Amino acid sequence: LIRLFDHDIADVRSTAFDACITDVGAEKRHRVAKLELQLLAPAVRAKDPLVRRRAAAELDRTDDDAADALLTSLFLDRDAEVRGAAVSSYAARVRRRGADAAPLVDVLKRGRRELVLPAAAGLASLHQGSARDSAVLVALLLVARAGEPGERERALVALGALGDPRALDELEIIANGGTSDAPAEPSMRVAATEALGRLHNAVSDADARSRIWQLLDAAASDVANPELVRAALRGLIAVDDARARARLEDALGEHSLDKDSVLLACNGLRLIGDASNEAGLAQALLSHHVDVALAAKRALERILPNDAVKIALHAVTSSQPSI
Repeated sequence: LIRLFDHDIADVRSTAFDACITDVGAEKRHRVAKLELQLLAPAVRAKDPLVRRRAAAELDRTDDDAADALLTSLFLDRDAEVRGAAVSSYAARVRRRGADAAPLVDVLKRGRRELVLPAAAGLASLHQGSARDSAVLVALLLVARAGEPGERERALVALGALGDPRALDELEIIANGGTSDAPAEPSMRVAATEALGRLHNAVSDADARSRIWQLLDAAASDVANPELVRAALRGLIAVDDARARARLEDALGEHSLDKDSVLLACNGLRLIGDASNEAGLAQALLSHHVDVALAAKRALERILPNDAVKIALHAVTSSQPSI
């Protein structure tokens, strides 16, 4: 299979790569790193840029630090899409596995347009309050203002993750709809709303925190705009204080919310893992949406890890056979 990565026929190269992924397993977190690297390392060195790009995209979760060197070797690849995939995967490894952030700093300094956003977003997740954050802030603001659709929204969310209060004014203006001269696009408003939730805990000014809370609370009730509701819920999950957890629990019982929003609130409470939300999650077990009921059960198992009987007593009231 590895020899076929450089076959003359593109379909053969692609099929060989597909077969390798089948061998190592489609679920990245269940792969054996040694086997994964044995197959993907040659793909990183393949002549076909599509094979190199796909290999880079597969290495974001590899449970071996050797994947870091494979990805950084592609940062200067002659193909822009390969470079982008490599930096994006490496940024994910910085967030998830604590990989060295220095290569991303170097990428940011070089300033290749297609790499600025993934590198800055990866660095933003560290929010270390260092001088480096100023460079990340500037880069993300530039992309948010002058990037392509999709990039601008990602940059706004990354600004929230950065945790730099200097981004507050920009995010508030966009989340509140922009200005009369420059109204914010709906997708930008959604991204800025989530970003404000991510920024909330880094803001020390009480009035500013109050404004952010009021905006999230109102957006979470805007049932006519499901995307905005979900952005507000993601923001509340990031806030993760008693008031935010209570607001997420309230969302479980709001029948006017769409299923995906309720499901997000359930999963958010599972991630937070606070036992104070037991009553709301028990009520969500009664949902006629099986996805919501199952998510509520998983959340209860997380917050009550040693009380299977209590969970069973909640579950027996569900109308879902699988519950």
